[in-house]
Amino acid sequence: LPRIAGRIGLDVPSFNTCLASGRYTEKVNNQMEEAVKAGGRGTPYSLILDQEGVVKGIINGAEPLASVEAKINALLK
Repeated sequence: LPRIAGRIGLDVPSFNTCLASGRYTEKVNNQMEEAVKAGGRGTPYSLILDQEGVVKGIINGAEPLASVEAKINALLK
Protein backbone atom coordinates (compact mmCIF):
# COMPACT_ATOMS: atom_id res chain seq x y z
CA LEU A 1 0.00 0.00 0.00
CA PRO A 2 2.73 2.54 0.77
CA ARG A 3 4.25 1.99 -2.68
CA ILE A 4 0.87 2.61 -4.32
CA ALA A 5 0.35 5.68 -2.11
CA GLY A 6 3.62 7.09 -3.38
CA ARG A 7 2.75 6.38 -7.01
CA ILE A 8 -0.51 8.32 -6.74
CA GLY A 9 1.17 11.28 -5.08
CA LEU A 10 0.25 10.88 -1.42
CA ASP A 11 2.55 11.96 1.39
CA VAL A 12 3.92 8.47 2.13
CA PRO A 13 5.13 9.12 5.71
CA SER A 14 1.72 10.56 6.63
CA PHE A 15 0.00 7.65 4.88
CA ASN A 16 2.14 5.14 6.77
CA THR A 17 1.38 6.83 10.10
CA CYS A 18 -2.35 6.76 9.38
CA LEU A 19 -2.22 3.12 8.21
CA ALA A 20 -0.25 2.01 11.28
CA SER A 21 -2.66 3.81 13.62
CA GLY A 22 -5.57 1.60 12.57
CA ARG A 23 -7.78 4.67 12.67
CA TYR A 24 -9.94 3.51 9.74
CA THR A 25 -9.68 -0.26 10.13
CA GLU A 26 -13.15 -0.68 11.61
CA LYS A 27 -14.74 1.56 8.98
CA VAL A 28 -13.06 -0.31 6.12
CA ASN A 29 -14.03 -3.69 7.57
CA ASN A 30 -17.64 -2.58 8.07
CA GLN A 31 -17.88 -1.31 4.51
CA MET A 32 -16.37 -4.53 3.19
CA GLU A 33 -18.92 -6.59 5.14
CA GLU A 34 -21.76 -4.45 3.77
CA ALA A 35 -20.51 -4.93 0.22
CA VAL A 36 -20.29 -8.70 0.65
CA LYS A 37 -23.81 -8.83 2.14
CA ALA A 38 -25.08 -6.82 -0.84
CA GLY A 39 -23.52 -9.31 -3.25
CA GLY A 40 -20.13 -7.72 -3.88
CA ARG A 41 -17.65 -10.17 -5.33
CA GLY A 42 -15.08 -8.04 -7.11
CA THR A 43 -13.09 -4.89 -7.36
CA PRO A 44 -14.21 -2.44 -8.46
CA TYR A 45 -17.65 -2.94 -6.95
CA SER A 46 -20.28 -0.37 -7.79
CA LEU A 47 -23.90 0.10 -6.89
CA ILE A 48 -26.45 1.69 -9.19
CA LEU A 49 -28.83 3.66 -6.98
CA ASP A 50 -32.13 5.35 -7.71
CA GLN A 51 -32.87 8.92 -6.63
CA GLU A 52 -33.90 7.71 -3.16
CA GLY A 53 -30.65 5.79 -2.68
CA VAL A 54 -32.19 2.33 -3.18
CA VAL A 55 -29.89 -0.19 -4.86
CA LYS A 56 -31.20 -1.00 -8.33
CA GLY A 57 -28.16 -2.69 -9.81
CA ILE A 58 -24.71 -4.02 -9.01
CA ILE A 59 -21.54 -4.00 -11.06
CA ASN A 60 -19.10 -6.65 -9.84
CA GLY A 61 -15.54 -6.34 -11.00
CA ALA A 62 -14.33 -4.71 -14.17
CA GLU A 63 -17.12 -5.11 -16.71
CA PRO A 64 -16.98 -3.90 -20.29
CA LEU A 65 -18.48 -0.46 -20.85
CA ALA A 66 -21.22 -1.95 -23.04
CA SER A 67 -22.31 -4.18 -20.13
CA VAL A 68 -22.44 -1.26 -17.70
CA GLU A 69 -24.35 0.88 -20.21
CA ALA A 70 -26.86 -1.93 -20.79
CA LYS A 71 -27.52 -2.25 -17.04
CA ILE A 72 -28.02 1.48 -16.63
CA ASN A 73 -30.20 1.78 -19.74
CA ALA A 74 -32.39 -1.11 -18.58
CA LEU A 75 -32.94 0.67 -15.28
CA LEU A 76 -33.81 3.94 -17.00
CA LYS A 77 -36.67 2.35 -18.95
